[in-house]
Amino acid sequence: MRALIYTRETDQGVSPATPDPSAIAADLIVRIEGRSNYAIVHTKDGKAHLIAKGLCALAKQLPTFWRVHKSHLINPHYVAGSVSSVRAKALLRLTTGFSVPVSRRQRAAICARLNPLSFL
Repeated sequence: MRALIYTRETDQGVSPATPDPSAIAADLIVRIEGRSNYAIVHTKDGKAHLIAKGLCALAKQLPTFWRVHKSHLINPHYVAGSVSSVRAKALLRLTTGFSVPVSRRQRAAICARLNPLSFL
């Protein structure tokens, strides 16, 4: 089982990199949202953890995760289905109820991974 190094959560919310890092199991991570040179890791229990790493570095560290958008990396085990919205924007619905956008360039690859007959 792979683990991801992240920063500890404080009473005030999430904190940037600290000298005392902890690890979180990759199977507990639902999605990772990129914010410039930081990332917010959303876990199965609903907590958010701030990491001082970009999505590119995290994608290399977690090769089983899917890069569905320039700002989203998801764990495929938490994909509940796909939702098509108005103006041809594609979304993936996760088991947590959150919907993640799928970029136009990734749409065909994600569609093929989900189900060859599904349409995004």
